[in-house]
Amino acid sequence: MKNNHNAKTPLFENIDSFVFKKIDELQNSSTYLQLSSSYMALDEDVQKIIGKVATVLLFLIPLFIVFIVYLGNGKYKSNLKLKVSMAEKAQIILSQKKEIEELKTKVLARTPLKSESELGANIRKVLSKARIDSKKIEIKKFEREDLEGNIIKSIADLNFENLTLKELSNLIFNLKNELKAKIISLSIKKNKPEETLSGRFSINHFGQEISSDSKQ
Repeated sequence: MKNNHNAKTPLFENIDSFVFKKIDELQNSSTYLQLSSSYMALDEDVQKIIGKVATVLLFLIPLFIVFIVYLGNGKYKSNLKLKVSMAEKAQIILSQKKEIEELKTKVLARTPLKSESELGANIRKVLSKARIDSKKIEIKKFEREDLEGNIIKSIADLNFENLTLKELSNLIFNLKNELKAKIISLSIKKNKPEETLSGRFSINHFGQEISSDSKQ
C-alpha cells in the first residue's frame, strides 16, 4: 500500500514548516550572528523581556497567517457563492424566456389583423379551405387594440347562416388552427325546415407586428 502521509499535509503543518524554515535561514545569516552578539551583551532583565516578546511574536505570527488565509478563503467562498447565485438566476431567466417564447408561438399569430378588410381576407381563405360559401359568413363588428410589444388584439363579431353542423365545426376548427383565433362566444339557432344552423359568434385574435428594426 502507498503511504498517504505525504499526500496531503494539513494547513497548520504547512505554516509551521514555513515559519521554522525561515527561522533556520535567519539563524544561519550574518545578521542573526550580529544580533545574537548584541543580545548577549544586554542586561539579563532586558534579555528576559526580549525573550518574552519573541515568544509572543512566534505565537502570533502563525495565527496572523491563519487569519489572513481565513479571510482569503472567506472572500473566495463569498465570491463563489455570489457567482453560483447569479448563474442560477440567469438559468431561471433563460428558462422563463424560453417558456414565454413557446407561449407566444402558441397564442400569437405570425401577422396581426389590423383592419376589417384583413380579417375578411383571412376569413375567406379559411372558408375556402373548409369548402364553405363565403356568402354564409358576415362580419358585423371589428375592433382593434394596440398592445405593448407591437402586439395587436383584434375582436370581431360574425354572423353565419344556413351552415350544416359539419361546416360549422370545420369553420371553428380552421379559425383556431389557421388564424389562431379564439372563439369567446357562440349562439346557435336551428333552422328546422332545412336542418341547418344560423347564429352569431365572437372571436379575439392576437398578432405581433414585426418592426423594421427587428427585420434588420
